[in-house]
Amino acid sequence: MPTLIPAAGENVHPNQWQYETPAPTKSNRPIQSGNSSIKRSSSLLLSKPRFRENAPHVVGKRVSFLGSIDAGRTIQRKPLHGGLLHLARTYNPPPAIAENDAPFKREFVQSSHQETKQSIAYSNYINHLISPHVLSHDTVSPRDSFSRLLLHQARSSELSAAYSLYDSNKMANVRNAIDREVGRGRLIMRSDRDMNEILLRQELMGVLMSYEGRWLGLGLGVVLDERGVGWEMASKHALEKIVLERILSDPSAQRKYTGGRVKTPSGKYETRLREYIHHHALCKMLTLVTYLDVAKENKILSDVCLFDKESTIKSSNAVLASICRICFARKELIINHMAHLGISVGHVQNPLDEYEYYIKNLSVDLKDGVRLAKLLEILTGRSLLSKMRLPATSRGNKIHNVGEVLSALHEEGVSNIEDVTAAHIVDAHQPRILQLLWNTIMHFQMGMLDERAIAEETRSVGNWIKRKQGGGMLNDYHGVNKPNLPREIKTSSRDRIETLLLTWCQTVCSFYNVPVENFADSFCDGKVLCLLVSFYHPTLLLSRDILPTAADMQSKLKPGVKMNDELVRMALQNERYNLSLALNRINELGGMPRLFSSKEFLLPPDEKSTLLCVSFLFSRLTETNREFAAAREIQHWWQRSLNQRKYEAAEFILNQWRQCKENYFRNQRFKFASSVRVIEEFYTRYEEQLKALAWASAARKKRDESAVQIQHCSNGIATQTFPKPKQSQSIQSCETDSMSVQNDSS
Repeated sequence: MPTLIPAAGENVHPNQWQYETPAPTKSNRPIQSGNSSIKRSSSLLLSKPRFRENAPHVVGKRVSFLGSIDAGRTIQRKPLHGGLLHLARTYNPPPAIAENDAPFKREFVQSSHQETKQSIAYSNYINHLISPHVLSHDTVSPRDSFSRLLLHQARSSELSAAYSLYDSNKMANVRNAIDREVGRGRLIMRSDRDMNEILLRQELMGVLMSYEGRWLGLGLGVVLDERGVGWEMASKHALEKIVLERILSDPSAQRKYTGGRVKTPSGKYETRLREYIHHHALCKMLTLVTYLDVAKENKILSDVCLFDKESTIKSSNAVLASICRICFARKELIINHMAHLGISVGHVQNPLDEYEYYIKNLSVDLKDGVRLAKLLEILTGRSLLSKMRLPATSRGNKIHNVGEVLSALHEEGVSNIEDVTAAHIVDAHQPRILQLLWNTIMHFQMGMLDERAIAEETRSVGNWIKRKQGGGMLNDYHGVNKPNLPREIKTSSRDRIETLLLTWCQTVCSFYNVPVENFADSFCDGKVLCLLVSFYHPTLLLSRDILPTAADMQSKLKPGVKMNDELVRMALQNERYNLSLALNRINELGGMPRLFSSKEFLLPPDEKSTLLCVSFLFSRLTETNREFAAAREIQHWWQRSLNQRKYEAAEFILNQWRQCKENYFRNQRFKFASSVRVIEEFYTRYEEQLKALAWASAARKKRDESAVQIQHCSNGIATQTFPKPKQSQSIQSCETDSMSVQNDSS
């Protein structure tokens, strides 16, 4: 028998095995027995393909990829010595870069690389449907406006449905019946039970905490009438605190019977408070259990288990039985008592609800058919999980499960899957699995796209571009035909959807003079994806952030001039950056799966995966564009209404002022007339004194300034030394005569 040896580090499907005949060993050498030669039957060894660096090895098949020495040749494989069997598969390495007038044209053949890319894209698509990522305020950045918008929309729809269900007539009758039974003493707490007991609280807390966190938070917010609090995203510790303070106790009743003076009342107030707390706890717990059962039946929170996976309680009846065992005095079953009142709960969480549907390996994880049944249930609403044979450990059970899914797909009208059998899926036949998934996606996902909406959007974009270009025609895309904008849609087909999406991409990219030829080579540099996002949301992805690609660099060179190695390396880095930028911005848009990463998108992208990505991108971009347009319209009319009200208010105030200003001034004059007279009399009485004081102050100031100036001059003269002047003889004689005269007179 052949021996299966998987290829290391690769997902190898059955058609990728290579048959080789092992070298002769002791086990298969001829055994000489007497005169006859008995040969052991040579066993075929199944090993992974052997790769050669120069050229692919294909028996009798012409292959062509760039950078190969033997590109375009027909290679005939010679048989091995001894005429033994040798079957080889083709290995297609990543295509090299062509050094011609059109660089970076990726020519490739359909190979296992394309199948691997499709497997990754389809796995991410299925995981997006069956295991969606739950948005919360903790996981969404405050600056991520698109994800926050999705979060608010989802939360608003859930809360709206939850409160509508709680306010319905059915739940109103349930609440009234529970209040009536508890108030009349037909449902009463045991006399030896007290809500202040720690053990009792722990038991009831354990029963209520068996619910899943999102369900319990939603139920508490609705039952306690705390609208807009957001307890469905609260942590387990926060929910325990809410149950302890609001379900098993009542702060308002505590304040009422204690008066805010003591923590624990005494006497008759203690008895009344105890009875009230028992009544309050029973009503809230029974209402909560009933409401959560009805909410789960109505799928308020889709695809979320009602009970925690680690809890031992898996049904609503088990919750009621636990409450009855802990609290009630009467021994009859509470379920029968509530059924007599017209209240019934019946949700049971089975193992399929807790099944891990996340796909890690597409070929392996789809073998049992459970994930395919779940996918079909989401796409069509048909429940096939009840028909599954579990556990699907045997081949017969797997064949049965996959057969049920294939039958349902045939009934839904999915085409091109007639040659896919259950054995192909169970045996992990990758081409058939990809064929099944692709046709299923095309039937349901592409079928959801409205051809008329795509055509109208394309025509709207084209008209906008014409207006921007001054009424001119659309650009010629460097030789690519102008998009044919259809005016009427008469038929619906997959090719029509693909053509319309390609036309939409061409129309948008014509605004930037970028050609789009197909969904493979035109998308390999990431520029088209960047332009699609930037066209609809310029603030999310700025056009200046898009780096030039190889085509841009080549267009700037002279004709016949080739790019050097440095430009080639820079172009490759720019393409990787553009791809990463586009995929990150698409991820920020939210509401669509991230089908692949930038590494998986390169060299070159798979056309089917790209088409699936573009279909999601079209839906998301047009949806957000309509939402933003509606928001702008609402803001415009709100601002207009606000300005109108402001203008009317200002006009009213001005008219009132014009009518009442004479009376206002008259009243002001009458009101302040006596005060004005007092001020005038005081001023006239002391006016002369004020003038004298002002003159004296001015004279004093002038005198002080003069004294300061004289002192300054005198101080300067006193510090100077002057030489004695020489006196003449006549002066000296005069001085002598004068002195003698003075002496004589004396």
